[in-house]
Amino acid sequence: MKVKKYSYIKRLQNTGYLFILPAVIMFLIFVTYPVGNSIFTSFFRWNMTGPKIFVGFSNYIRALKDPQFLNALVNSLQFVAACTVLTIIISFSLAYALTRIGPKIRRIFQTLFFVPSVLSTVGVLMGWRLIFHGSGILNVLFRKFFNLDVNWLTSTQIAPISAVVVYLWFTGGFYMILFLAGLLNIPIIYYEAAEIDGAGFWTKLIHITIPQMKTTMSLVFLSVVIFTFGSFPIQWVLLDMGGPARATEVLPILIFRAAFINTRIGYASALSIIFFLILLTFSIIQLRINRVKE
Repeated sequence: MKVKKYSYIKRLQNTGYLFILPAVIMFLIFVTYPVGNSIFTSFFRWNMTGPKIFVGFSNYIRALKDPQFLNALVNSLQFVAACTVLTIIISFSLAYALTRIGPKIRRIFQTLFFVPSVLSTVGVLMGWRLIFHGSGILNVLFRKFFNLDVNWLTSTQIAPISAVVVYLWFTGGFYMILFLAGLLNIPIIYYEAAEIDGAGFWTKLIHITIPQMKTTMSLVFLSVVIFTFGSFPIQWVLLDMGGPARATEVLPILIFRAAFINTRIGYASALSIIFFLILLTFSIIQLRINRVKE
């Protein structure tokens, strides 16, 4: 009897392996092989047409000394920091505000805030270019009410702010939905007990709401860091390939330039591996912080 039971479990396991086999094959072809090939190529000088010349760690050393790499890294870190902090504050505030209103009105606002997340990225960015244009609606309003003419896309100081604004508009509604789901799952009994003890708004927020939301906040934090570090369309389409004067050039754009404009495939591969290691470091740190909190 035990032999038959063991045989049945073994067949069940083998069937499970067959079901996951297509996903494993796809992962090996489209993830594992490209990453392995990038690591291999990063040790060579290659322009896609000529022979590969082995240069060891020269591409990595060159990247760490390259002022364009350092500029792109700083731009990426600034963009990530601004988007992460503002996304958490704004999306959480919107979600918290929606919990104060009725379900019917809440659903209307949920839909309105979420719509930008599903729109065509390039089409919307072209629309934002018109809004930020010197004669666009935004400058018309600023000239009328503040007597100011702002160079939203051509100023090295203001262009990075424009990129952050567009990112928040795109993704704020999506993260708001995540926060809203977490807020609605907090047991109401906690707030009722706190009110009996005379707790005010800030006391309930700090000692009940935020601790109960730590899992959702960790998810949002990690998601925003990963997606903003890999941001490409906003800086490419909205700001003309990381302009003005490379003020908004981030690491993905630098890698694209090196690979497909300058055809320095080995150097671009080294940059992509460094980029991957930075993201991996962020992920490990966040996971360790979560384990310590737990």
